[in-house]
Amino acid sequence: MRVTIKNIPFIVILVVISIYTTLCLGAVTWSCYTSESTEGGLPSDQVYSIAIDKDGNKWIGTREDTDREILAAVVKFDGQTWTNQNLDLSSHPEDPDLNNRIWIIFIDSKNNIWVGTHGDGLFKFDGSDWTTYTTADGLGGDYIRDIVQDADGKLWIGCGPEPDTNPIGIGGLSKYDGTSFTRYLSDYSGGENVGGGNSGLADNYVYALTIDHAGNIWAGTKGNGVSKLSTSGEWTNYNRTNSSLPDDIISAGAADTDKNGCVWMGFSSSSDRGAAYFCGSTWQHEYYFLSYSARIRDIVHDHYGNVWFGDKSADPDGLFKLDSDNNWSNWNADNSGLTNDGINMIAIEHATGDVWIATDGGGLCVLSGVIDPSTLDDQKSDVLEDYKLSQNYPNPFNPQTSIEYSLNKTQHVELILYDLNGKLIRSLVNTQKSAGIHTIQWDGRDEHGRFVGSGIYIYKITTDLGYNQNKKALLLR
Repeated sequence: MRVTIKNIPFIVILVVISIYTTLCLGAVTWSCYTSESTEGGLPSDQVYSIAIDKDGNKWIGTREDTDREILAAVVKFDGQTWTNQNLDLSSHPEDPDLNNRIWIIFIDSKNNIWVGTHGDGLFKFDGSDWTTYTTADGLGGDYIRDIVQDADGKLWIGCGPEPDTNPIGIGGLSKYDGTSFTRYLSDYSGGENVGGGNSGLADNYVYALTIDHAGNIWAGTKGNGVSKLSTSGEWTNYNRTNSSLPDDIISAGAADTDKNGCVWMGFSSSSDRGAAYFCGSTWQHEYYFLSYSARIRDIVHDHYGNVWFGDKSADPDGLFKLDSDNNWSNWNADNSGLTNDGINMIAIEHATGDVWIATDGGGLCVLSGVIDPSTLDDQKSDVLEDYKLSQNYPNPFNPQTSIEYSLNKTQHVELILYDLNGKLIRSLVNTQKSAGIHTIQWDGRDEHGRFVGSGIYIYKITTDLGYNQNKKALLLR
């Protein structure tokens, strides 16, 4: 049960957090990279996004700085060398209020790099070439705030119109299947009814996205709360009027799903800030430890059961962590090596346990020694000692069969069906999965929804931690 303390002054809470951090977490180390310390390798100290690919490379997005005549940039850091990708990010050079910035960098299951910009659309790097997608290609908007990937490998992209405009049919939520985009649009944009909607999405400013354990898409909007798109295609909207959601303005990028399946959203209005989580029935507000004034720019759930928060309010309080025992920790420029209290994004390097922090003026900082990389993400449950791919049941089958597999750690899983000639029939799973037992059904259809014929089919599981096994299933029509 989560306990919130409403009547204790926030300064007392911060003191308690500081004591807990010192006594329970032990010594931690900080290292920070700035434009000065890297001799321009990191072009700007205004770092807006950070992501880590499967090879351990860090991909960093910065903001344009007109005072210093520095353009927004995407930089790759391999641990030694900083490489500017030299993308064309020049959408608004004439207006300093619309300086470009890299809102989101996302690494998909195939290790492609996706870059969401402030007006120049979406960029993709496949390891050799860059490709650009804009509204001309069917993308909902050129103003990209968040990206997630579902179990089928499809990308969901949170878009918005250009700031301070409400064009009809621009922004909203876009789905990319590898070939084309599908737009989900609302009648509302920034809280105003502009018409032109084709879905139950609450608002065309989609600031934050997450996918829960059941595969539902959750979209946090700028002015109309949170929309959920279920796997069956049904929309549910949550706002201050019809639910316990404490605020209708969701911060950019501040959404995630924790190990228990609870959906988190961060807020950024002047009324109720902080964060809230939804665990199946109601929203619970969580701002007492984060402070009432917190503007949560990022929320990240790591593989170890912790939820991390980055605060970017007018008077920010830095980095926060909520562990699985409901203990809070806080690091800021006064009590740690953090160079700036404004946090734009957080990335966890799971192989090392390092926490990479994109700051709003202090460059890129790394917090080490807080996470033990050998710790499993579900220590308090029955953690499996080994992997297991079970025989499908029933077998033989018609028309449907279940395939069960077990994981001893959170990892990326691919479960793919082939025929005896090695031809791909269908991808059943292609996403990150937590430790535990998982089950997927196969209905005897291929990738295109067509029924396949009687015969023996091979289902194969592979994970990014090295597990590889296959078994045979017999379909009898």
